[in-house]
Amino acid sequence: MIVVATKLDVTTDRTRLEALQDFCQQRNLEFHSISAAAGDGVKDLVRSIADVLDKIPRPAHDSSIETLAAESEDEQLLSAPVDRSALATNKEENS
Repeated sequence: MIVVATKLDVTTDRTRLEALQDFCQQRNLEFHSISAAAGDGVKDLVRSIADVLDKIPRPAHDSSIETLAAESEDEQLLSAPVDRSALATNKEENS
């Protein structure tokens, strides 16, 4: 779990922010404070999220994202409309 405090650019009173940070520290929760408007803390948050996602184990079976994407492409090819006029032209050329 990652706890994120936002809208840091709209307040100067940091009392509640510090209380939330202490709360998270006591419970070993990852804490970030950001201001999207000013860009403060956003890069660190994105890196943290990426690190957490990298730690998620990938499934051992064939339902990985790559396999699902390949199956989806195959389904699209199989369900694509067929240009019958091109087939007729090819058939005449081969006769």
